[in-house]
Amino acid sequence: MLLLHRYLFIAKKHAVLLADSRFTYDLKSIPEIYKTDIYTGDIWKFMQKMGFLAKKISGFEYNALNAEQYLQIQAVVGSNNMRNISTAIRPLLNLHDELSLQYYKSALKINKTVLESVKEKCVPGVSELEIAAEISYLFNINGAQGNAFPPIVAFGKHSASPHAIPTKVKLHQNEVVLIDCGCIYNGINTDVTRTFFVGDKKPALFQQVYEIMEEVIEKVKRVLSNGMSTKGLDLFARDIMRKYTYKGKTMDNFFIHSLGHGVGYELHAYPYLSRQMDARLLTGNIVTIEPGLYFESKFGIRIEDMYLIQENSVKKLTDIHV
Repeated sequence: MLLLHRYLFIAKKHAVLLADSRFTYDLKSIPEIYKTDIYTGDIWKFMQKMGFLAKKISGFEYNALNAEQYLQIQAVVGSNNMRNISTAIRPLLNLHDELSLQYYKSALKINKTVLESVKEKCVPGVSELEIAAEISYLFNINGAQGNAFPPIVAFGKHSASPHAIPTKVKLHQNEVVLIDCGCIYNGINTDVTRTFFVGDKKPALFQQVYEIMEEVIEKVKRVLSNGMSTKGLDLFARDIMRKYTYKGKTMDNFFIHSLGHGVGYELHAYPYLSRQMDARLLTGNIVTIEPGLYFESKFGIRIEDMYLIQENSVKKLTDIHV
């Protein structure tokens, strides 16, 4: 139902929803606010009848089409009418109204329950795969429609890989645990990361880096605002890290991904808080702030929370004590 909610959210009452007969029953669950005309017959014939595939059509969202769909439509409308409107559509996928914010409240409550629960299960002898499986299971039994992405669970030196894939590796006493997980709830996605230490012999480097992450988050929160440059935020975070060094290098050298990204009806939505994108934050955007520092053969630390950009303020949506 992701795409159904995604496009109804954008078009609201001005849409005709096209779905085949497999979704007839599911469509009954669409919230009243999104009720619209629904057609469940032969979609291609209907689109042709209504003129949706006529030459007057203005554009398509390329990143929502596969190659076969693209070629099918091109055969009808001609290559000159295959205009890409992805850049116009994508910003709309991260502008949230009261209904989607209610969904986020419920979704992040699930995320909180799951993360706080699995932390208790992170004891010596458990494997990364076992914790990843537990996350998926708990999301489902707590009301989510599944994972927003395969959970990242990394122990010890494996946590130095930002997108580590869980393995059979078991947790040992006095090791770092990094967990990055999110769920799907009524079409919206969550994305939260926590890093913690199991044991009482915490390395000095771990404590130092964790405090740097907390400093970055606190200072970024102070400048996070409607109209702020996404590129500027990323560079601002790196400037804070640059004050500290490790083995002759400033800490920003160990920050190997962007500061964050939008979250909405896509997991990674516009805008990206990156040196590669100079966009502006808008009222209604939800974004992650996720600084991370990674030290090969040692460990990595990432802390990720979600924030709502409001007209005159910023609201932290995550309240997860792990």
